[in-house]
Amino acid sequence: MHNGEQALPGAPECVSFLYKKGIKMIILSNSPQAEENTLARLVRLGFDRTHFIGAVTAGGLACPHLQAGRFGKRCMLFTWEDQRGETYLLENGLEATRCLEDADFILAHGTQRILGGQHGQDELLPELYDTGNTCQVDGLLREASRLGKP
Repeated sequence: MHNGEQALPGAPECVSFLYKKGIKMIILSNSPQAEENTLARLVRLGFDRTHFIGAVTAGGLACPHLQAGRFGKRCMLFTWEDQRGETYLLENGLEATRCLEDADFILAHGTQRILGGQHGQDELLPELYDTGNTCQVDGLLREASRLGKP
């Protein structure tokens, strides 16, 4: 329905057409955001909120577990270049660490950078984001697996 920045051509009109035909629609998304944030984003992209009966998102399902500390509180965070990663950490009571040994788990929230810890430096991941090539993170993920990090 959208590419992350704008609605695909004709998508809002298609949803409106289906709604007028009595079709009930629910969003099923891999978004790390809560359901209401995902629906609000669709409104910003030109969709009518009343055309959807709700949303189910990966974030909506994962956040209660993160907030309860089910996996621990310190994570190595793969995130976006903007501030979404920091916001996500705060909203879920998590702390980022750049040291794999200090992390309770790895959290994949985005693919543009690994968020540094309190004194660490962010590591940009242009190869992963631009092409999907995992060469920049293969070693890190192998080590995380060896250490038993979820």
